[in-house]
Amino acid sequence: MSNKSVLENPMLSLWLKDGIGVELRQLTENEEADVLIAGAGISGITAAYLLKKQGLDIVLIDKGCPISLASGNTTAKFTFQHSLIYHHIIDTYGTDQAVLYYKAQNEAMQLVRSIIKEHDIDCDFKETYACIYAKDQKEIEALKDEQRAYEKINVHSSLIYEDPHNLGYTAALKVEGQFELNPVKYLSFMLKYLMEKNVRIYKDTMAMDIKGRGTYTVDTENGYHIQSKRIVVATGYPFFEGKAMYFARLEALRSYLTAYKIDNSSDDAGMFISIDEDSPYSVRFSDTDEARYLLVGGQGHKVGQKKSEMEDYKRLMDFAFKHLRAQNLAYRWSAQDYRSVDKIPYIGQISPEYPDVYVATGYNKWGMTNGSFAAILISSMIKERMTNTGGVANQDMIMKDIENIKHDKSIYQ
Repeated sequence: MSNKSVLENPMLSLWLKDGIGVELRQLTENEEADVLIAGAGISGITAAYLLKKQGLDIVLIDKGCPISLASGNTTAKFTFQHSLIYHHIIDTYGTDQAVLYYKAQNEAMQLVRSIIKEHDIDCDFKETYACIYAKDQKEIEALKDEQRAYEKINVHSSLIYEDPHNLGYTAALKVEGQFELNPVKYLSFMLKYLMEKNVRIYKDTMAMDIKGRGTYTVDTENGYHIQSKRIVVATGYPFFEGKAMYFARLEALRSYLTAYKIDNSSDDAGMFISIDEDSPYSVRFSDTDEARYLLVGGQGHKVGQKKSEMEDYKRLMDFAFKHLRAQNLAYRWSAQDYRSVDKIPYIGQISPEYPDVYVATGYNKWGMTNGSFAAILISSMIKERMTNTGGVANQDMIMKDIENIKHDKSIYQ
């Protein structure tokens, strides 16, 4: 297929090209559960997994097809290196909070590794390194500021000046021990596992409102109701705000990705992102379905502020052709995510008025780790609430080393 025909055809993610491989149905009757999770992306699916491990009865719903939004249209980088976030957090909140953010990302990565290992999931998992790169001296100084932030939180990194993929940078901040995978293969397995464990999962079931106290009732668009004592709102933008005015605390961001088939002899090491936070270039490689792909993404902007997405795709293609000698555009797609006012996610109780309604949003396009950690934190908070109110929860938690983060949640709320 030519580059032109790919652009003319409907958008399709490399990850979603074969669907999710799970047969689901729409909700057709009223339901009850210990926990209702709205939103079947990485946050909701992982939360369902962890809460089921606690022995809870779970219903998971999605307004469309699970995994089909942000989680199926991501670059699928699992890294604690979220652009220049640590220098920002130290300047804004202090070193202790930067340590918490770093620990959260590592807890998330360790959880995903452990799930893949426990279930032997075939999801194109690959250990690699990650780099933020700079093109000029001003950007190099920003890299050095971020490296000094790493040193304050005891994170090893290195400044490198080699440019193995001809990305056009003069220096890069490199960290080892990161990884990448095919998110749809990973999360599709999780859906199948949850269904085997009697988690009820419904597609095309949009949550509209939450009513009541103590035991909540969620109204769905198709006229049915789900009763639950605890609710997890993992819908990207919260469908219910609990009077917390999330509409004023989040901005919607759109970004674009392109995927190119490349020679199997190509060096595919590393994940890269440019230092420009507004419209960076993001690069990674993937071996999936016996083919090798180059992924080039970026050209992000606030939703509604661009007239032609084709201009953004063409910029990505020009970058791939010029710097990486890509030739055959195979897939192109876009993703939408939300950024909080301080670039740190909102994870936890949605508001004091609704202590058993939890929210996970504002990942700032780093949803693989932030979404996985949201599931860890919220499942831990639910367990704690159940224990304190006389509920029964399975003590066999997947992650045990989250006490410092769990008891100091200020950075996430």
